[in-house]
Amino acid sequence: MTGSGEETNSNWYVLVRRGRELPLGENPLRFAVVMNDGSTSNGWRVWVQKEGDAYICCRDNMNDIKVSLHKSGQQHIAVHARSTREYWNRWREPAHDGPIIPSFKLIFPSWGVRLDEADRIKTEKLRRKWGDNQVLIEGDEQHMVTVDFILRDEDFLLDGRGYPIETLAVLPAPVAGRPNRRLFVVVSKGPDDRFRSIVKTAFGNIPRAGTETLVQLCQDGEVPVACLSGYGDQQASHAYMIVVPVAAAMDLSTQDAGVGRDSPAIPA
Repeated sequence: MTGSGEETNSNWYVLVRRGRELPLGENPLRFAVVMNDGSTSNGWRVWVQKEGDAYICCRDNMNDIKVSLHKSGQQHIAVHARSTREYWNRWREPAHDGPIIPSFKLIFPSWGVRLDEADRIKTEKLRRKWGDNQVLIEGDEQHMVTVDFILRDEDFLLDGRGYPIETLAVLPAPVAGRPNRRLFVVVSKGPDDRFRSIVKTAFGNIPRAGTETLVQLCQDGEVPVACLSGYGDQQASHAYMIVVPVAAAMDLSTQDAGVGRDSPAIPA
């Protein structure tokens, strides 16, 4: 998605492959967030199987994490490591009246979008994966970007009053008993004070020994990534996940006097 292969959406600074218009109807959808200085988030992939189960996963240095949104209503985040699988957040599809069902939210705070080119393309395989992204979403220095995964009636048009969003994609989701429902992937921007506080608190409570391990990983050229997940926020009741480089989260925690004050600094 560089050079003549880019086009800009009129409502957002969203780069899409030439010849495509939003909303995309492609399954799978591959996307990432990019800041003005060229820093980016991890790349992400979402797809819906014929049976109606939807999946979201990271495509690069966090490809062991997978979010499952099952048509049965059972939903979870799992970490896959070789022969084992560990669940670290489970929930049911939220009860929600009306034509829209919020399901899951990925959160990209501006201070956490800081992977550089060297982080993204350490191997030729990762370079090809990055080039496969269909959509790059403009980051915002003052706000967080959220990518929401919602089910809604196929013939219901969002008017922007309840959800200030831009639709990125509409993926097939023939959920049993709800033949007219589809999975919509939508993007919005908003204040991140609440989530900034969540990350500060989490990393301010890391024991010194754990912080020293993270510092050593960074010094060794690794890019450890932190994932925080919760359920419920001020706008909706569905689950969310924040994914940021550990260095960014630790930098944030040390900005607050008295939080992580005695912890060693994470190298830039």
